[in-house]
Formats: sequence, structure tokens, C-alpha cells
Amino acid sequence: MQQILTIFLPELFILFCLILALFILTFLSQKNPSDFEEDNTKPNTTKISWFVCLVSAIVYSGLLYFIPEKNFQTSWGINSTEITYSLRFILSLCFIVYLIYLYTELKSFVFYTFEFFIILFVSFITLNMLIVTTSFLNFFIFIEFLNFTIYYLLASQKTYSRSIECTIKYFIMSSILSAFLVFGFFLIYYSTGCSNLPDLYLMTINNSKLLSKPIFIIACIITSITLLSKIGSSFFYFWIVDIYDGTSYSMLIYLNTFFKIVYVYILSRFLESFNSLFLTNSIKLILISSLLFGAFGALYQSKVRRFLIFTSLYNISFFSLTIWNFDFAFSALLLFFIFFYLFNNLLFMILFLSLRDWNTNLCIRSLLDLASLKNQNPVLTYCAAFYSFVVSGLPVGSLFLAKITLFFEVSQQLNFFFLILFLFFSTFAFVYYVRLIRLLLFSDKNNSSILFIPIPTVISYLLGFGVYLNFLLFFLYDRFILMFTYLTI
Repeated sequence: MQQILTIFLPELFILFCLILALFILTFLSQKNPSDFEEDNTKPNTTKISWFVCLVSAIVYSGLLYFIPEKNFQTSWGINSTEITYSLRFILSLCFIVYLIYLYTELKSFVFYTFEFFIILFVSFITLNMLIVTTSFLNFFIFIEFLNFTIYYLLASQKTYSRSIECTIKYFIMSSILSAFLVFGFFLIYYSTGCSNLPDLYLMTINNSKLLSKPIFIIACIITSITLLSKIGSSFFYFWIVDIYDGTSYSMLIYLNTFFKIVYVYILSRFLESFNSLFLTNSIKLILISSLLFGAFGALYQSKVRRFLIFTSLYNISFFSLTIWNFDFAFSALLLFFIFFYLFNNLLFMILFLSLRDWNTNLCIRSLLDLASLKNQNPVLTYCAAFYSFVVSGLPVGSLFLAKITLFFEVSQQLNFFFLILFLFFSTFAFVYYVRLIRLLLFSDKNNSSILFIPIPTVISYLLGFGVYLNFLLFFLYDRFILMFTYLTI
């Protein structure tokens, strides 16, 4: 019992802090109905809630790093290794950056309440628990609990009509996908008698009779397609784009980054347990085609929001490299790539969503408005071009080193056909990133008369730290690899 409490010390600490903060902030937010005038002496519960979540996230990442026991397996469907702990630690660091960005949003939007940050943190903890769970029942419970938190987060912007619309659409689609997922779990249990992934892996390995059963094949296909639909990969993107287009900008960042990494990792664990070569190759082909859908979708987009949605669709293919190999020898390089790609992509979206119109205090809607940024703020223009250059993976960039090393490692696990497709489709992304850089630096047509609000000081520090870290990565690449290797030991 003491060992279990030690293992789940981060989650227990966060749960205690959030429950305590919820009771205290609920008491502070109560007002006397007879007081019709605004009481300025009462504390700002929203900022207090944000501060509690930020401190909890920092402590949570520290507890994950210094936890004494990282390899464990329980009888109720929880299995963790050094790789899963490292992945959760990386996500927690990026979540801290995301919370710092949300502080700047408090002055721009009035729909935030103290419950928003608490439910957001509960959603993030649920994502972390999905990484370590192995039981089908736990998967369903955590996914449904995650959906309940997303319903509130999507509908938090009550003054925006499309926010309610996208919440209803997300509720309908997630309910349908959850029903298919439960049906897939039922068929797997009916054909194998297994209710968790480790037992399923032992049951299917070198078992050609089971792998040829029609019920088991149908169950694997239903489960894989359902997880692909939740990710929005390849031609399953149709419902994701419409829903994400109606969310708030803060939720767009959260759904485009953290969600997809976790669901891709879950999909990789299911495919590993299925031991079906044909199904795995089919899913690989679908994920590789996400490069093509994302690149061509972003190429013809002029809206900033849809551009970011399609670029995240393109990034799914790089995160999906966990399906090819996630063993100990490869995990350090892959976690290194995921961290820097996630960190730079997060700052890339934060930068563009921080550009606001002076008159309306709203984010810019069209990419063509970026043409007037160079005359108003040349330093920020070069910073935006730098992050576009880094995220694209163009040669001589910092992430180009990580990407080319990753390709060499993956080439030993891929056949020649998949490797050529991956390299061929990834070149399409260079087109719209170069187009964006050209629009920022070399555009002669300034048709936009928009006046930008100066970005907050906190975001300036984050962007400057990101530039410094990328230059440091370029010169100390081997040291960073050793550091991530240490995380997996």
C-alpha cells in the first residue's frame, strides 16, 4: 500500500490541491445578493486559480522527475515504465508554458472563471493517466471523463455562439466514437478473453490461429479506426477542422498539441498488442498520408486558425513514429524530438495567436495581415520567421538535426516504400512554410491596414527563451541527447 501511495504521489498531491482550491475559491466567489454594486475588495478568484494551477504543475513535474519508483504494474490496469514517465514529464513542462500563455489571455477575455483552470488541469491529469493505463475499462473511464472536461472547456466562451455549436458537435461525435470503441473492446474480449493490453500481447504473439479469426480482425479494425478518428488523422480530419474552428484560441492550442500526442501513443500501444502486420502497415500508411492532407490543406488556407489546424494535422505523422519503434535504444532520441517539436510548435501557435487588432482586441484572422507586421515590429517579424523556419524542419535549422537523425534511426525499422513516402510527403510542408516566411519578410503588397497591439512581456520572454534554446540545441546537440538518455534510465 505504501508503494502504491509513493507511485501516485504526484496525482494525489494535485488532487488534494485542486479540491482544496475549489472549496476555497467557491467560498471567495460568493457574493451577497443584496450587494448590487461590484465589490472591488474581493480577491480575483480567476487569477488565484491560475496561480494554484501553475504552482501545482511545477510541483507535479518535479515529483515526476524525482519519483523513486518508475517501473511498476498493478493488478487494476496501471503499467508504467521510464518511457511513460519521461513522456509525462515532457508534457508537464510544455503544460507549464501553456499556463503561462493563459495568464496573458486573462486580460483579453472575460469568459474565464476559476473553474476553467481547475477543470483544465483535471483534463491534463486525465491525459497523463491515459498514458500509463492498460486495462480496457480504465481506457473507457478515462476517455469519457476526459470528454466531460472538454465539454465544459469548449463551452466556456459563452458569449461566442460558435463555441456552443462546436461543443454540441464534439459531444455527438465523441459519443459515437466512444460507442464504437466500447464495441471494439467487447469484440476483443469476446474473441480472446483478455481485458488489458499486456495479456492481449501475450495472447496474440505467434498465434496465427487467433490472428486469422474474423471477429478479432474486425475488433482490431474498429478500435484502430476509432482512435484514428479521435486523432483526426488523414481523411478522418473532416470533423476535427469544423469543431476546432469554432473553439477559443486557448483551447485550440491545447487540443492541437497535448491531445494528439497522447492518442497517437495509445494507438501505438494497441497496434503493438494486436501483432497484426497487415493492420500495422495500413495504419502506418494512413498516418503517413496525414503529411499530404495537412500540407495541401494548409497550402490553400488564408485564415490563421485553419492554417494552424492543418499544420497540426501534418505534425501527427512525426508524432506517430512511436508506432515504428519505441524500444529503449530508440526512446531517448524520440522523446528528444517530441519535446523540441512540441515546444517549438507550441510557441509557434502562441506567437500567431498573440497578434491582435488594436481596435477590436481580437486575433488576426487572415495570414495576409502579417504583411503589415514588418513595418510595425521588425523584431517580432524576424522572430515569427525564425519559428516558421524551425517548425518546418528546413535544412540548417535546429530541428533539422533531430529530424534527420530520427529518419536514419527509423530507416532501420521501415521498409523502403514507407521511407520514400515519408520523405516525399514531408517535402510538401516546406512549400507553405516558405510561403509564410516570404509573406513575413519579402512581401511588397501591404493591403492590410491593421494595427497590432504589442504582445505581452511574458510572451516576449517565452519567445526569447525559445530562440535561445534552439540556438543552444544547434551547438550542444550531443549534450541534449545524453540528457534525454538519462531521463529514460
